[in-house]
Amino acid sequence: MLTGIGQGALGTAGWTLVFNNVPGARSGTASGALNLGRSMGVVRSVALFSAIFAAREQAHVEAFRETFRLGALVVLAGVGCSLLAWRTAARASEEPEATGADASG
Repeated sequence: MLTGIGQGALGTAGWTLVFNNVPGARSGTASGALNLGRSMGVVRSVALFSAIFAAREQAHVEAFRETFRLGALVVLAGVGCSLLAWRTAARASEEPEATGADASG
């Protein structure tokens, strides 16, 4: 459920940010890169959380707690990175583009 909320809240914004900054001719490449990154993240998460759980075989409840704490930290890091990228993109779009000629004459 938490994953669904996170993907719903941040996934669309991230994809929009990427596709607004990629030329139309490269949108297929951008889509493939985003899907690859998402799939790699899922695989790494399952492997990591499985390893944590297996290492704590005697204390199942504590292993689940540690897993969810680590997951929460990863989510917070992702939110921070997304906000930083969004802020950087917003600043870049506000800067006037250089025309190559001096406007004063």
